[in-house]
Amino acid sequence: MSKIKKTSIYDIPYFNLEIDGTDATDVKTANSNLDIDGTLTITNGNLKLNNIALDLEGDFTMAAGSFAPGNSAGHNVAGIWNETGGLFQPAAGAFTFSGTGGKTIVQNAGNFFNDLTVASGGTDKISANSAISVGGVFTNTNGTFDTEGNTVTVTGATNIDGGILEIAAGTFDANDFDANGANVTFTGTGILKLGGNDGTTPDLGTLDATTNDGTVEYDFDGNQGVFNATYHHLEIDNNTGTATAASALGVEGNLTVTSGNLTLNNIALTLGGNFVLTAGTFVPGNADHTISGDWTETVGTTFEATAGKFTFNGVGSTITTDAAGGNKFFNLTSAGNPINAGSDLDIDGDFTITGGIFLPGNFNHTVAGNWDDDAGTFTAGTGTGKITFDGATSANIESGPSNNFHHFEINTTSDKTVITNGLDIDGDFTIIQG
Repeated sequence: MSKIKKTSIYDIPYFNLEIDGTDATDVKTANSNLDIDGTLTITNGNLKLNNIALDLEGDFTMAAGSFAPGNSAGHNVAGIWNETGGLFQPAAGAFTFSGTGGKTIVQNAGNFFNDLTVASGGTDKISANSAISVGGVFTNTNGTFDTEGNTVTVTGATNIDGGILEIAAGTFDANDFDANGANVTFTGTGILKLGGNDGTTPDLGTLDATTNDGTVEYDFDGNQGVFNATYHHLEIDNNTGTATAASALGVEGNLTVTSGNLTLNNIALTLGGNFVLTAGTFVPGNADHTISGDWTETVGTTFEATAGKFTFNGVGSTITTDAAGGNKFFNLTSAGNPINAGSDLDIDGDFTITGGIFLPGNFNHTVAGNWDDDAGTFTAGTGTGKITFDGATSANIESGPSNNFHHFEINTTSDKTVITNGLDIDGDFTIIQG
């Protein structure tokens, strides 16, 4: 073990090197490339690299003091990186982690890398064993980088040029993101945040978000494209911007819009879980969409479909909208068992039951187009619930022989034609105009 007590570090290869300065003013400076075959340890004092490269074949440990690596892009670490204290905040330069056999990175709170590259090779893995901050560019050239249960924050671009970005129970918080030709794999309930790619679409490469319960969150404060992939959970958080899906969108879990605008560019949404609109706007386009979970809109959100169809095929699903605020479906189909109304529903097109049970509850629903419940069960029950037909064009009403309305209202001058089975109305029948 060599202990450096002088100001300058000799230009020789080292096996193990320890920096053990007396105080914060004690600076040890390397003016030539620093080659260490074993470990580098900073127990106190300060290590400064005068714009030269560090080649460390073993582990780095810092308990106190500071490490100023300069601006070299050629730093290489083959072992683990363990900061239990001290200061490491480079404004330039790059570190490459090339270790094999499973290496870890632990970073002291408040510290950060500038540019960080993972190049472990093959099936080897570099894992985050603490929160990690990268102020510049994060690159994975080969091997696997694993967040484990920690948060990895990248201020610059993220380039997954090869290998695998593995997200376990932690969060990878990225800006511009490009994994073209590589893999993004969720091994747990982690989160991938995409906060960049202004006006373009992040490339998620080969995304496996469905084997486990991962979440992809589009959270750039502006416009982004939604990458063509199958998601588990998908969250839109674009603040004042718009996230646009131009290809068929498959979400096996939940779809949540917390802010901004989600626009489907006339493509179909297949949603295996719940839809939640807590703030912002959802523009569904003119395609046919399928929802297997609940539908929940918070008051003050915007959902005003002018074309297309939503089919609900879940078991025990509930549809809750802000109809009072002007939100509405266009065509709505109930194909689940049962599908429950959790609020007033405004349907600007056709309402159809193709199977199962639709329970309207004690709410007031309006339908502008055709009504057809003949293939399923519609039982209005008792109470204050009402169905109002208010469309400006003629429409047909077809009801099954065992189905019944409670309160029934016509509020339009356009013809409404009952085409089979008659109508069973248990409450009031009202014509306001017509």
